Amino acid sequence: MSSSARRSFGRSGTIIGWSYGLNWLSFRFPRFRRFALAPPICIIKDGVKQDAALRGELISDEELRAMLHEHEVEDIAQVRRAWLEPDGQLTVLRRRGARDDGGTGSPPRRGL
Repeated sequence: MSSSARRSFGRSGTIIGWSYGLNWLSFRFPRFRRFALAPPICIIKDGVKQDAALRGELISDEELRAMLHEHEVEDIAQVRRAWLEPDGQLTVLRRRGARDDGGTGSPPRRGL
């Protein structure tokens, strides 16, 4: 094995070790978790994009639209709050009265 390959494996092992160690400490000690894990970031508030937060997270309008589409949100006005979680997932809280049925005007079907 060449020395560059050994260095690459060594660096990868170091990163994996630090990641595992920090995750273990966060799990074992709740106080440590507050310092080790980033808080969720609000990217939509009352149907309005939070441009500074989106820029800080390097999220384009197209990416935001795609993320909202995964949550079946067609219009940003339907969103009361949306947070970007530390793991990269999006949490969406819809406004009251926002339709989940695609705007057909009929209530969603339940049961069989």
